Amino acid sequence: METFAELFIRILLSVYFIGFMLKNVITAIRTKQAIRGKSRKMNLVVINSIILGIVAYTNYPHYFFWIKILDFSAIKIMGLVIVSLACVLGISTLITMKDSWRVGIRPEQKTDLITNGFFKYSRNPFFLSFNLIFLGIFLEFPTLVYLIFYLSFIIILHLIIRDEEKHLMLQHGESYKNYKDSVNRYFSLQF
Repeated sequence: METFAELFIRILLSVYFIGFMLKNVITAIRTKQAIRGKSRKMNLVVINSIILGIVAYTNYPHYFFWIKILDFSAIKIMGLVIVSLACVLGISTLITMKDSWRVGIRPEQKTDLITNGFFKYSRNPFFLSFNLIFLGIFLEFPTLVYLIFYLSFIIILHLIIRDEEKHLMLQHGESYKNYKDSVNRYFSLQF
């Protein structure tokens, strides 16, 4: 029998990933350019996120190597809240990016430097949302298997973000440096 949490997470994951796929297709059509960069790190994060998504979506192996110390109602509720907020953050970011959206680095593709919306508080709000979704799912279904994939996902995603920062510095120069100096990589508390 499926629990409310499992159904809720499936719905949110579906909305999030359908929004992500639609954004990829719409941006590629509108800009008449491929939007996916090619790198080993990007391939690793795609494979890892697919595995995390499948594990979360199918609930397998939720009871395999369960981490009992995290099995409390308050932690599970926090997990659902985090997944919900992460979905709002992710979809909002996709909308804010307009035609500057891409997946990975495409050196030949020129994009605008986006600094409005959630980009006022994070230089990487979509990556942050992606990370928070998987954190929330882990809190809801804390298994050792999921934790291992999640930790490797965090490391690879961080390396991709650092590569992207170098690319944005080359592409936008002083504008990006000023933005980078005023907004944190993951989250800034400035209002």
